[in-house]
Amino acid sequence: MWCVAGVSGGAGCAAASASCRGRRRVGSTSRRDVVACSGVTGDLLLSPGVEVFGTVHGTRDARAAERILKLGGPDRPGGVSAAVLETALSAEQQDEWFRGLTLEGATRAFQGKGGLRHGLLLATVCSAAYKLRGGTQAGPLPPAVGAPDLEGAEADFSGEGLAAVAAFAVGAPAVYGDRPLLKHFLRLYAGCDVRGADAAFGRAASTAWYRYLVGETEFVGAPAWEDVGDPSLWASTTAFERVHYAERDRLLAHALRRARDEGGADRKVVAVVGAAHLDGLAAQWAEVERLGAAEAAADVAQLLTLAPDWAARPTSVAHEGAKWAILEATLTVLSERSLVDQFNAVLDDEAGKFAAGDPGALPVASRVGNEGYELAQNLYDPCVNFQLESMTHAAMDRDQLARLFSATKASGLDPYAVLEPLRAARPSLDASAGADHVAALRAALAHADAGLAPPA
Repeated sequence: MWCVAGVSGGAGCAAASASCRGRRRVGSTSRRDVVACSGVTGDLLLSPGVEVFGTVHGTRDARAAERILKLGGPDRPGGVSAAVLETALSAEQQDEWFRGLTLEGATRAFQGKGGLRHGLLLATVCSAAYKLRGGTQAGPLPPAVGAPDLEGAEADFSGEGLAAVAAFAVGAPAVYGDRPLLKHFLRLYAGCDVRGADAAFGRAASTAWYRYLVGETEFVGAPAWEDVGDPSLWASTTAFERVHYAERDRLLAHALRRARDEGGADRKVVAVVGAAHLDGLAAQWAEVERLGAAEAAADVAQLLTLAPDWAARPTSVAHEGAKWAILEATLTVLSERSLVDQFNAVLDDEAGKFAAGDPGALPVASRVGNEGYELAQNLYDPCVNFQLESMTHAAMDRDQLARLFSATKASGLDPYAVLEPLRAARPSLDASAGADHVAALRAALAHADAGLAPPA
């Protein structure tokens, strides 16, 4: 799901601009684009009734779908009671954690007033499922996609889409197990302060971003996180990582437990998630299993609140603006541009509510005319600044920069020295910068605007 955007310097600037417009991944150099292993069990067996398949988002991994078709639906002993997906099939489903959709329910939604929000993806999933059943659908759905077998549908769907097609075909629901995006983005903003946002950005730039720039990962607009490094590097030491990774793993574990409990002891749950979630799910599952029903419900409710109980206290308008821009830049390094656009839209809406005096709104400072936001965006965002004088490079160590800018060795230019004033402005590295981050950003941007010159 996550991606790296942009490249560095010279001829790469044009490529960075194109990358930041959101081209999408078309495959993976390390995995087969289509994986069809009929009868295979999941990558992670959490219990006898819960199988989890880890996939690379956007690739046509048919293993979970083949498994669902082999097991059959909830009307068969040992059949699949639900397919739990990390990615929602529609905007409507994405609004609510553990929202399940069935083929018949989705068809009725299209025939009623919910068609637009359910969207084309779900419509094509429904069409393919009807075709897979060997029948025809009624109502305002588009023409059936593919041939009346799974192989015919593989060209049209990712692994999660194929799993939904198979679940619908055997009569099982497709359940959304991740956090609703609106709640996720607001919790991410509320949980972070500017120091934590900068620390998360530094890790992203020095792992995912660096590995892409030196050619260690494929990039066509939306590389997956599992292609850019070991997720264990992202141990939850900052609020960003806690909210963005560990908490989502825990919610997915809760979704799997609930689906299993509701499905019954003689039924199975098949899940499809990004491969980077497998280790986190395995770790969270044991904890979630130990909770009683009331404790589990309370845990889910807390994970779905807009502001965690450890939320960062709001500071000045300019500092809040800088935090917004740094979080935006971190998501730009790790995610598709469409996800970043949604993040900004959610915060813009919340800032408007807060300015209008909505008592239920989070205290989000508007980015419009916000000096902190503008300074941080110019320094951090790789889609705005992909030259040497940017925080994406200031987050790297001396060895990384030497490899990245090997051509500068002959000129005597030391990129690490050039970037010292920018490093000094990073609040996670310098307590004084954290105290007056906006002033530090102002000084750093003035240095960057002056061009490639080492500090005096």
